[in-house]
Amino acid sequence: MVRNTAFLVLLMLVFSCSEDISSPGEPEEMEGPAEVEETTEDPAYPVCGFDLDQEGDPIPLIGNWEFVGFEHLETGNFYPYTCTARLAHLTHYQGGYDNRLDDYDFPLYLKLMDQEWAEEDQACQGRFKLESRTHLGVLHSCFSYDEQGAIEFEVGLPYWDFPEGGTIIFPEESHHISYTEALKNAVYFEIDANRLYVYFDSEDYRMVFLELKEN
Repeated sequence: MVRNTAFLVLLMLVFSCSEDISSPGEPEEMEGPAEVEETTEDPAYPVCGFDLDQEGDPIPLIGNWEFVGFEHLETGNFYPYTCTARLAHLTHYQGGYDNRLDDYDFPLYLKLMDQEWAEEDQACQGRFKLESRTHLGVLHSCFSYDEQGAIEFEVGLPYWDFPEGGTIIFPEESHHISYTEALKNAVYFEIDANRLYVYFDSEDYRMVFLELKEN
């Protein structure tokens, strides 16, 4: 695991930003997600910044999405630990932060397919296939949805592939658990232009995904 001064500075910046998150009782100080786009001088921006301002007709649910983070329903701020996990992963990805920042490409994707699960399987029989990646592993499982917006994901341990001998850092593990639990408890979804919102059993947060375009 690479530990260096740049990484420590990044983590300090992330946590210092988290202390400024407005409370639900202070709507006049709300910070919308669009402000993430404006902080291009922030060293965390290359791995944590997303353009969430696109307008237009909603794109189909079936397709490739990238996980942005957990967005607070009232303030619009993002829970900081998803960004922390990305920064932690960057320290040991292909040589570490100093050498690979410009080349860092590790989207936390969710691929929803229109192919039905063909194998005999009690949990996934007759449902659609999905593939999703966290910093710890890749999920090959299934999901179901309806036209009213209900959605359910299968995230059981047998459907995960974890690399052997990989480096695991606490922020990555924490994010993996939170992400998996949110998918497990998903209730319904909404699509606004190129953004997918998945609501789960939380009164405060929702999952935000952005259309993932292959390079």
